[in-house]
Amino acid sequence: PSLVPSFHLSSPVPIVTVACLLLKHTARISGDFLRMRFGNDILPLLIKRLGASPPASEEDSRLKSNAFKFQYASWDLLSLIAREPSLLATSVPQVTLTALSALRTHPTTAAAIKTLILRLFDTLVATHADTIDLLCNTVLEPSDQDSDTAAFLAELGWRGGSGGEIDREAVCGVLGRVREEEMRLRARIPPSMSGQTFVDFLSSARRQ
Repeated sequence: PSLVPSFHLSSPVPIVTVACLLLKHTARISGDFLRMRFGNDILPLLIKRLGASPPASEEDSRLKSNAFKFQYASWDLLSLIAREPSLLATSVPQVTLTALSALRTHPTTAAAIKTLILRLFDTLVATHADTIDLLCNTVLEPSDQDSDTAAFLAELGWRGGSGGEIDREAVCGVLGRVREEEMRLRARIPPSMSGQTFVDFLSSARRQ
């Protein structure tokens, strides 16, 4: 039977949690299944479910609430899926903003959820550093956003200030990972390379 209906907004949270767990184990043994179904059929629904859910708190973690178990299973699945860049390629902006939306304080996002999100970013930075850099800086400085940028972020699922304050320390930590990746790439560039050649090199290196 298809797992896709399990991810619809009308499905009970425990059903989505079990579906995430099943999909994670399927991913380990059947990459072909993921390439055929995950990016087009499941990922958009999962992002929408996560975007509609307030981040699980430490209290949710302590109680092992349905919300915590669902979010833990979802971010655990995404951190695994991200190891195959092609599966998230067209959805990195949405995934990034949904992840940033889940990094909150007052109430603080559960530490276990935060760890999984940062693990996801560790993987994504290797192939999508520019996108993550842009979006992190954009959400850290909302006062600099014009109306078009705000509308674009809303279209991608950014919730702004809803659900608590953004965890600036965590987001700055993600930016630190971006800088580390940039330094790693620069270290591979011969000293004679500069200008447009440098840009071309960075682009090709991130696609590898």
